[in-house]
Amino acid sequence: APGKQDVEGCFGVYFPSQEATSQLLTFEPTDKRRVKITIAREISDVEDDIVVPVNFTGDEVFEIDEVIFEGGAAQTSFYVNFPDAELSKKYTCTLEVTDPQFVSNYRTKPNYITFSVSVVSWDELGEATLIDRMFTNIQTGEFMNVQTKVYRNSNDKTLYRVDNPYPAFMEAA
Repeated sequence: APGKQDVEGCFGVYFPSQEATSQLLTFEPTDKRRVKITIAREISDVEDDIVVPVNFTGDEVFEIDEVIFEGGAAQTSFYVNFPDAELSKKYTCTLEVTDPQFVSNYRTKPNYITFSVSVVSWDELGEATLIDRMFTNIQTGEFMNVQTKVYRNSNDKTLYRVDNPYPAFMEAA
């Protein structure tokens, strides 16, 4: 028996591969608390602007911008905002397009995206010397020692991070 037909004029909306998929995104307290999401459609030869109904499940902290494809656009982006997110708390968001006018029954690309966010504060502890035994100074052949700032998570005292030391390697080489 034949399968269920797509709705006539189905746009074939999907979420292309992007950084926000299925991972924890961390933000500093001073960062804008928003994630940019890209959405695409396979049928884009429509002249009118199209508003896409996006279903949301997740924590109440999220605010979803309206999703609009301008006439003829194959892709568009929108923001998921979370201005009231608390420090060191993980929030999860799932966006899904289910309307048969927008999603094909025979899709091969995802019609949903899931991601998590957390706002994390770091306390600066000072500078430390990083000795990287993989890279050497091109001129001397010796391993390079680089000063870098060290931070500790203000909520979880077992988590540390350092500033990216590699630009310093490039300047010293």
